[in-house]
Amino acid sequence: MADVIDFADWKLERTPHQTGEVVCTHCAHKWVAVAPEELHEFECPQCGLHKGVWCRHQVGMAGDAYYECPTCKTFYFHLMRSKEHGEYFMCVNCGHRRSLE
Repeated sequence: MADVIDFADWKLERTPHQTGEVVCTHCAHKWVAVAPEELHEFECPQCGLHKGVWCRHQVGMAGDAYYECPTCKTFYFHLMRSKEHGEYFMCVNCGHRRSLE
């Protein structure tokens, strides 16, 4: 009798993959990962937390500028809004804030 193949596992092994630099939003450790295209969160090999994200997952147009956190050198930010501070970007790793102005 033939071996039974789990079709979901078989399909996952053959799905398109991407490769690129990943950064941990907790400890700022960077590494290169190869993963299926739908994977967007990684376990950090340094701290063990599942806080790794693609560094440059979104690709801009030629000539576009990007912002790197001056404190921890990551590229992962949240757009924040408050009555006191207005709108600003906040680094999810170290909390550094940058005004939109």
